[in-house]
Amino acid sequence: MLHHRQGTHLRFHESIETLTPPAIYFGRGQTILLEGERIKYDTIKTRCLQHRGKAA
Repeated sequence: MLHHRQGTHLRFHESIETLTPPAIYFGRGQTILLEGERIKYDTIKTRCLQHRGKAA
């Protein structure tokens, strides 16, 4: 069983842009957010290309 204090670093927090407290504390927050944006962009780009292939 996890104590509340131990479990808070394991889950994401909406108030800090879905980052874990250790990610922010150790300075990885911005890197994680940028990586998420890159993945989101690549996914949208791939889906557009797939849609165009099916529509053609």
